[in-house]
Amino acid sequence: MKRSINQAVYNFLPHMWVSIHDESQTPVSAEILNWNYTPMAGIYESFIEGEIKRQIKLFGEREGDISSFDISLDNNSFLIVEPARRENVPDIIAEISPLVFYCSACGDTFELHSYKDVDKQTWKCKKCGKTVKQLQMVYSCECGYAQPIKIPHISGVKNYKYRPNEAQYKMIYRNGQSEKYAEFVQTCPVCKSRLVPDNSNSQRNYKPFSLKIIRTVNNFVDKFSA
Repeated sequence: MKRSINQAVYNFLPHMWVSIHDESQTPVSAEILNWNYTPMAGIYESFIEGEIKRQIKLFGEREGDISSFDISLDNNSFLIVEPARRENVPDIIAEISPLVFYCSACGDTFELHSYKDVDKQTWKCKKCGKTVKQLQMVYSCECGYAQPIKIPHISGVKNYKYRPNEAQYKMIYRNGQSEKYAEFVQTCPVCKSRLVPDNSNSQRNYKPFSLKIIRTVNNFVDKFSA
């Protein structure tokens, strides 16, 4: 699908979840994996990189996970880019995520291994023939960790139901003659915080940082005559 350059830069950043439509125009959520990009030219690169590193350091001081960033001042560790905008080449690469689905009628659930397994048959329940929906929820943590929702694992349980009107953040399974609940709760592997799911496109899950920098056109602009 086509989007303007502004939408690409501000609304479709790598590793955020967005709402899109698949080939059959079914509304789904997807994770942005990467951009086809080109380096930006004619910018104040060293100053911008220094400011980005300063902001990352501040995030780390607030207990954010910055282990994947090199913020040493003596290394040029960032590449400042923009969408390449090549004709007939997609600029934004995304895949359907999460891969948990449930029947809107009988509540039957299943989880796929890959986005490549999603096809036209995915959206029709194999048990009752009614409409299947994607469970559009993710886990996100203040430290920066995030992952798509998964079906809870209970030893010995293979079949789960999801009835959002009855239990929005729980799966239902049979235990003998009774029904039990399995909560959608995860422990953050980075900071060990308790995580509960939220809508995949919630602004709480992804907080982009914007930086506005103004540089004078030439050396004469800041000089004033007497």
